[in-house]
Amino acid sequence: MAPDNRTAVLKKLLELSTLQRRLADESRVEELLVAQAEREALFATLDLTGKKTPACEAEKELAAELAESDLLLSGRVQSVMDTIGSRLGQVKTGMSALKAYGRY
Repeated sequence: MAPDNRTAVLKKLLELSTLQRRLADESRVEELLVAQAEREALFATLDLTGKKTPACEAEKELAAELAESDLLLSGRVQSVMDTIGSRLGQVKTGMSALKAYGRY
């Protein structure tokens, strides 16, 4: 992949990471998943081995920013997952109570 194209992909990945953090903060899970699918497709276009063309300094800086953003994103996604898990636990408890009430 040409360095200019690689830089454009890294910039787009950084934009998506920032978008995903906002979507996670707003609990917009379905949109978060759509953005994740787009990210995966973009990552698939990158040659991450570094064998063809070494990364320039700008690409290294973008990659570092992306890594930092993704670390924040990871924490926010974990929080969303915990919230969803808690809500599912409440539903399960409610369903158990309904079954118990139905026996009487």
